[in-house]
Parts: sequence; structure tokens; C-alpha cells
Amino acid sequence: MAKGFLTKATFSNWLWVSGVLVLVASILFTYFFIPEAPSAQVVKTVFEHFPGFNFVSNGLYDLLDSIELRYFIAFLSIIAGGVLLQYLSTDNRLVRVRSFFPFFLYCLLAAAFFPYISPLRTYVATLFFIGACWRAFSVVERNEMNRALLDASLLLGLASLTLNRLTWLLPFFWMAASQQQSLTVKNLLSSLIGFGSIYWLIAGFSFLLGDFRYLQHWAENVWQFSWMNWQGVTVTTFVFLMGLALVLIVAVVSFMGQRNQDKLRTRNQLFGIMLLWLGAKLIWLSASDANTAFLFVLTIPTMVFWAHYFSLRDNRFSRFLFFFFMVFCGLVFLFYSPF
Repeated sequence: MAKGFLTKATFSNWLWVSGVLVLVASILFTYFFIPEAPSAQVVKTVFEHFPGFNFVSNGLYDLLDSIELRYFIAFLSIIAGGVLLQYLSTDNRLVRVRSFFPFFLYCLLAAAFFPYISPLRTYVATLFFIGACWRAFSVVERNEMNRALLDASLLLGLASLTLNRLTWLLPFFWMAASQQQSLTVKNLLSSLIGFGSIYWLIAGFSFLLGDFRYLQHWAENVWQFSWMNWQGVTVTTFVFLMGLALVLIVAVVSFMGQRNQDKLRTRNQLFGIMLLWLGAKLIWLSASDANTAFLFVLTIPTMVFWAHYFSLRDNRFSRFLFFFFMVFCGLVFLFYSPF
């Protein structure tokens, strides 16, 4: 590997420190200068449909009316998600070298999107989604996949409580397991049990309390598709999306061209992550009412390839692309418009 800026950054502790500082700066700037940001509002629909919620609604809403508390919970969720993404990459050797890029990129993207999404809804759900990815890809022996898919589906079920359309990622987890040659009928049943147990408990509470609003709300969100309204995309948002796509294309092409340098297990896992990216992409395109939240979810598998590329490629083009990417994150923080 050529010695240069990215090589030094890859192995340096200042990379993760920079991620934390950028995140803190984004939260503080939003708090003091963007008081009307969506992140400053309480999204009641996330909570109000749960069975029995009316018994605690007033006290909970009063608690969540504290912007400081919600931002603090969001900060902890982002840091935890970044650490988990870092562990997902390191534990599975998705990047051949020790790199802090997964954590840094996660904090950077979270900071860029922070003003535009509900932090409690998105970052907490994303934390569970990353946990599901880590559990699904942490399998070494084939006979471990049964328990791994059970755990991953359970975590995905928790993520889908607030972002209901994440339910549709379950078949893509199966395809990712198939990519690792570990998918069996027994694994499929375990996965369904793990995911279904979350909603089985909710159904039980709904039956006891005679309140089935949440299950109805979940079914409506899962089965009602609303395709993206591209006419509502602003110029700055379109340029940002194209910039993200450019970085991803370069990263994937680089991986495909050098994939034989990775171990077979790593290659299979990265192809599985591509499948999860495809599923997240389809969900994002069919969820216009929460497009920014699902766009952030889409960046999770994307960040793995970005980290892979920036950690292993150090030349003029990759350095230019890295600074290009950072500038775009600054632009999305200042000018992004949900559509």
C-alpha cells in the first residue's frame, strides 16, 4: 500500500476522535441555530400506537419534550451504532487492515443527516439493524447459522418496531445467509420465529388490552408502498445523492477488481452486504413518507464498502474522493431537503 494521507488516517486514533467531534459539532449547531429542525420535534406516531401506551403517554411525552434528553439519547445511539459497525468490520475482517474508517464514516453521515430526521426513531432502529448485520455475519461454522439467524431476526424485529418497512429486509438476510452457503429450512424457521416473537408479544398485549392499533398501523406501513416522488427532489439533494452513488460505485468496482486478495469468507460476506444494500435500496425507493430515515439505513451497508476502499486505496484519486465525500457531507448538513 502506498504511504500517504489515507494510510496514516487508517491507522490513526485521531480518525475516531474526529468522528466524535464532528458529531458533537453537528448536534450543538442544530440545537443552537436550527430550532425548527425535524430532529427537534417529537414524532408521536412512533409511540402512540403501541398497546397500552395511553397509560404512560402524558408522562412520556413530557419527558421527550426535553430536546436535550432526546439529543443525548441520539448521541449515545450514534456512538453505540458506530462502535458496533466498527466491530462488525473488524471482527469479520471485512477490511484487511485495522481501520477506524467504519466508525468515522458512521459518525460523519449521522452528523450530516442529524437535523433532518427523528433521532429517536432512526438512530435507535439503525443500532438494532447494525446489530442484526453483525450477528448474521459473525458465523464461522455452518452449523452456527441457525442461532445466528434467530438472533439477527430478533434484532431486525426490534428495528422494525419504529421503521416498520425494515420487515422487508428479512428475505435479504436469508439471501445473505445463502451467499455464505448456510441457508437451510431449519434456519428459515428459526429466523421466522426470532422475528415473529417480537410481534407475538405485541399481539398478546394487544389482545389483553383490546388495543390492536399498532398491529394495524404496522400492517399498513409494511404493505402500503409509496414510490419516491422525484419531482420533489431539490438540486442540492440530487447532487448529494449522485455524489454518494459515485463514491459507492468507485468503492464497489475497486472491491470487484481486487476481490481475490480477500479471504473467501470475507468475499462471501461482502457479497451478502451487497444483497442487504439492494434490499435497503428497494425499501428507500418505496418509502417516500420517510425517505431520509431509510436513506440513512441505506448508507449502513454502503459504509462498509466506503471503509474498505478508503482503508486499502491510497493514491491521488482516493484522497480526492475522500475530501470530495467530506465536502458533500457538509453540503447535506447545510442544504439537504427531504423529499
